Amino acid sequence: MTATRVGGSVLYDLNRAHLTFPAIDAAFQHLDPWHELRSRTAGVIDLHYPDPDLAATVSVAVFGSVARGDADLESDMDLLVVTPLLDENAQAFADDLALQARRWTGQDVQIYLTTSAHLADARVAGDPIIDTLRADARPLAGQDVTPLLAAS
Repeated sequence: MTATRVGGSVLYDLNRAHLTFPAIDAAFQHLDPWHELRSRTAGVIDLHYPDPDLAATVSVAVFGSVARGDADLESDMDLLVVTPLLDENAQAFADDLALQARRWTGQDVQIYLTTSAHLADARVAGDPIIDTLRADARPLAGQDVTPLLAAS
């Protein structure tokens, strides 16, 4: 890094001539944040749904600006969470996922917690959230939500 003072601020530039630059460059070339996010999300599912058969019924997808790739520093992360039941375990899972995702990304996290049945009802009712999810939901863990959003 090179630092340049501009008024009351300091601007930093990456010093590509620095001896450690090749190691830093190699680390960033192998960074795959989507893979890491999917893996960590699956871990939170496993923590709250230790029965593999039950865990297989849970879906998590990111949607909104993060999924579209147009998020900025003020953007939050929107997560669709589909669980078999809307019970205390589902709420605890959603709360934990929101907390962990905030820690992983530094972004505020908004959870849209629902079930497959409620999602189908929203689809039939023409709820605008369905169009939003169809447009940009990106699966993170569990079953793909695309079939749940498809028109009947």
